[in-house]
Amino acid sequence: MSLSESGGSDPVDALSMPVINIATYGWEGEAWQGFYPADLPEDWRMDYYGNEFRAVVIPASVWQRITPAVVEEWLDAIHAEFQFYFERLDGQRLTPEQQAIVASFGQQMGGWICQTPTNIDDNMPSIWYEGEGEPRQMRTAIEQLHQRIGDGASGVMVVNANNAPWEVAADMRQLAELMGYG
Repeated sequence: MSLSESGGSDPVDALSMPVINIATYGWEGEAWQGFYPADLPEDWRMDYYGNEFRAVVIPASVWQRITPAVVEEWLDAIHAEFQFYFERLDGQRLTPEQQAIVASFGQQMGGWICQTPTNIDDNMPSIWYEGEGEPRQMRTAIEQLHQRIGDGASGVMVVNANNAPWEVAADMRQLAELMGYG
């Protein structure tokens, strides 16, 4: 008797569902006040963030300045499944040093993401979510991303909320998992 005959879900269907990574745009700044413990050293923030989330979009202004030592610290601090996405700006060209930095992320380099006027990036299946934690609005965004990526692929929901982005991202992740996209 198969799972579908016994009333369970079909494992083949589960494999064809897309994976939606929930990432925040950055992990520092005024919007993040209240997320980190007050006594947490600033250079431990990526470690702390990586314990709570599985992906982040590194703003261009950040990844263009990081050093190999910082990359090594980040990769040592977070789990192997964590994905780093890089903000891509229109017309951006990488220096050889920047190419080496990006390459050093290896399999944890999730891809390049570009915020567009429509908040939909056709190069990397993603949607930039700038709303707050309203469940219907989040569900609509998740469904739109699923339509863009189709079954069996993956995409990124980039949370770029002005207030408490970690709360919006946590709610978005929970909703995506409940909808079967985790």
